[in-house]
Amino acid sequence: MFSNDFEKEMLSAARFGGSRTAFRFSWSFSRERLFRQCRRAFFIDCFLSQGGWDPSAHPLIRSAYVEKQRLPFPLWLSRTVRDGIREGLKKALAQPPDARRKAFSSGFLRFVSGKLFDLEFSMSRKEYLDDPKRPCLRECVEGEKLPFSALRPQAVSAFGTAHGLLTESPLFQELLPLDVMNFRFGDDLISLPFDPCPVWFAPGLIFFLSNKFHMLLPSASGAEGETPGFPSAAAVSAALFDLHIRSKWKREEPTVTHLFRFGPDAAGMEEISPAPGLPDRIRSGAGEMFSLIRPDGSVFFGDFPKTGEPGGCAFCRFAGTCRMLDEWAGRHC
Repeated sequence: MFSNDFEKEMLSAARFGGSRTAFRFSWSFSRERLFRQCRRAFFIDCFLSQGGWDPSAHPLIRSAYVEKQRLPFPLWLSRTVRDGIREGLKKALAQPPDARRKAFSSGFLRFVSGKLFDLEFSMSRKEYLDDPKRPCLRECVEGEKLPFSALRPQAVSAFGTAHGLLTESPLFQELLPLDVMNFRFGDDLISLPFDPCPVWFAPGLIFFLSNKFHMLLPSASGAEGETPGFPSAAAVSAALFDLHIRSKWKREEPTVTHLFRFGPDAAGMEEISPAPGLPDRIRSGAGEMFSLIRPDGSVFFGDFPKTGEPGGCAFCRFAGTCRMLDEWAGRHC
């Protein structure tokens, strides 16, 4: 049990004080998965990190925010390829049909090369220390650190593989002739109205083809991850995409989600079935998470214990902040 002084410090540091009211709480698959894996990690991610963008924030808050912003390499690859496909198609669709393939390749490769240069520049100058939103790879700064020089060739290879696989796929041949109005380019995050709270998900490329809404989700090797007892992230995204289309566009036709894998472990395109029973899972998970928020909007650090799973801490992105919390509690209890 922690002392009153420690509890007070945590409440103050995390800036709770009535701010966590029902209308501000939201559900996402990554949030619930983290809650199931380790409640302390959930506490750090959702509560302690608030306000950490301020360089003068409490060291615990700042550490939580910095660690929250760092991306694992496979996820950075997946997001970069997703955005590169969008940029390539924007370039292509502005051209006449016979020039689109070349325009796509130029736009895609220029975009991913720029992102790689930006990442390398941020890593070499350690810009992420002053501005946590500058790109930074978790593998290069945590645990058994990898030098960026070891990951750069892997990124170049992954981008080349993704470009080659995509441009040779039958789906790409169907995409190139489409009109720009068949695509939705601007949605990095989508919020779904849901009871008891909003639901967020990150879509891939959304387009309308053959009288159906489609979503293309790029995934680098290792980006998906698996959690026992949970459907895959792609299956959840497919279910949320289907809910989004039915809610926003009032369509009853089934949606289609394409998972575009690229990398040495798996490569190619496959259709993903939506995870069944997702609305019930959301209601149950959101209710359990929200139950830990007190009526006055505060939370109690003691309600968020560390995981008891062996080895569960080894790959946690909040390992540094977690150690600081243990040390801080030891000094103030």
